Amino acid sequence: ALFLLIPLEAIEMALPTTLDDFASANFWDEFFTARGGKAFEWYCEYPAMAKVLRDPRLRRTGGSVFHAGCGNSDLCFELQEKAGFDVVVNADFSRLALEEMHEKLVTKSPQTRAQCSFVALDCLRIPFIEDQFQWVVEKGLHDAMMKDAGEGCRENSNKLFSEFSRILSAQGKLMIVSLAQAHLVDLFEAAIQSGRWDLVYVWSLMEAESPLLPFILVFRKGPQRGAASGGVVSGGVGEPVVGSSGLATSTSTAFSSTRLLFDEVSEPAGRFRELIAGAQAKFVARRGKAAAAATTARSKSTNNHLVVLDIKPCDTETDLTAIEQTLRTLTLEHVEWLPAPFEVVPIAFGLKKLRCKCVVSTLARDAASVCDELQAALDEDQVQSIDVVSSTAMR
Repeated sequence: ALFLLIPLEAIEMALPTTLDDFASANFWDEFFTARGGKAFEWYCEYPAMAKVLRDPRLRRTGGSVFHAGCGNSDLCFELQEKAGFDVVVNADFSRLALEEMHEKLVTKSPQTRAQCSFVALDCLRIPFIEDQFQWVVEKGLHDAMMKDAGEGCRENSNKLFSEFSRILSAQGKLMIVSLAQAHLVDLFEAAIQSGRWDLVYVWSLMEAESPLLPFILVFRKGPQRGAASGGVVSGGVGEPVVGSSGLATSTSTAFSSTRLLFDEVSEPAGRFRELIAGAQAKFVARRGKAAAAATTARSKSTNNHLVVLDIKPCDTETDLTAIEQTLRTLTLEHVEWLPAPFEVVPIAFGLKKLRCKCVVSTLARDAASVCDELQAALDEDQVQSIDVVSSTAMR
């Protein structure tokens, strides 16, 4: 299920041959080389994260942030320039991506250059002492590293959460942008049940054209204890929740976001799985309806043909106006006459024919069968033949 982990923008780039490639620095070096310096954003861009990063219930302005698995994302600079962090440490194991970001850094303002730095490291072994940061932010890193629910991934997830906990100060926040697939939810619940984390905030991000449904999860570092005490505020995806609103974006892409969890109402943390599953089910249903509507619209367009017919009367005495009136009063499914009057076209020796146009849905019948149906509805003493002059697909 590689496609579940890869945003659409990456499809045309270097694709991994196995899920293990996501954990390979060589793969990512090739990936960023192929992009030619263009920033790559996992799952969402900064405007989708701004609502959470600037929520006064979660943080005050300033502070320090560790940006894990930064790649060549513009978020490296936006955390300082837009989110207002005083210190931004961006980390990745792709040295090529970091070299690229260093080159971009020199073009930034003196303040950004002073407050942003880039470090090559393995996030399972972060070389910083304890309590250094108020926030850790990552998007797609945990998803990429934890390919399945196997023992190795469970161990690495525990190591990753442990390292993030170690470098965070008391009550520090960890923001993860994730697709929250079933095996990832298992790993998130394991972190909560360890007693070191509370899950305090979850947003679902729905982008109109995206086949992916990312979630923004915010965990709060807590003291070691036997049970977590995360709280839940209910709310369905796509439905208004008190205090929530659409995200303001700097691009034409519109996100509709729903806050699913927040620590204002005390409910069991286990509701997390239920809410994630509910959000995903509604998203799939919404995508299904959109796909069905698109298929219907496409079918109406590509399977409709403009058909031109010639109706030849038996003799010169036949009333062509009466034939037109008879045809227009017929109720034929999947056949629609154009409003323009039928054209009278001379044949020879005073004999004339009718030329008419109609729209035929070729999903239901072909043009020749329409001719047979029309001729059967007319008096055989009036019409000798009905022929197809042309049939053109409508776009």
